[in-house]
Amino acid sequence: MAIVTSGGELERTNGVRMIVHTGAVEGQPGSGYRPIRDLDRAVHHALAAAQQPVLPDGTAIEPAHTVLVPLLGAGTAGGDLDTVSRTLIRAAVDRMARSSSPERVLFLAYTDAELAACRRVLKACPDVTSNSPDGPPSG
Repeated sequence: MAIVTSGGELERTNGVRMIVHTGAVEGQPGSGYRPIRDLDRAVHHALAAAQQPVLPDGTAIEPAHTVLVPLLGAGTAGGDLDTVSRTLIRAAVDRMARSSSPERVLFLAYTDAELAACRRVLKACPDVTSNSPDGPPSG
C-alpha cells in the first residue's frame, strides 16, 4: 500500500509535487526497527501510486515523470546496504519494464557507503544508467 500526499512546503521550495508514503520498516518494542521482508513490493506500490496519484481527499493529480526513492530500510532499520540497494533497484527496473510511467526512478544515497552499494548494483545491471554526478557506476 502507498499513500500520496501533496508536496507541501517541498513543492514551494523544491518543486516536489507529491510525496508517496510506503511502509518499509517494522518495529518491535525492545528490538528496534528492521526492513520489511518485501521491500520490493513497497517499491512496486510506490511507483504504481506515482503513476496514478490520488490525494487522500480523492483528488487525482498528474502522474510523476520522475520519482526519487531513498534507500528504504537502510537507515534506522539497519538493513544491509547491498541487499537493500539490490532489492530496491531491481524492483524499480522490473516495474519500469512493464510500465512507461514514471520515466525515471532515481535513488537517493545519503552516505558514501550507500552510494557505493548502489554503484555495485548498477554495475551488475547493464540495462540501467546512472545519474551519479561522479559519472558511471564504478566497482
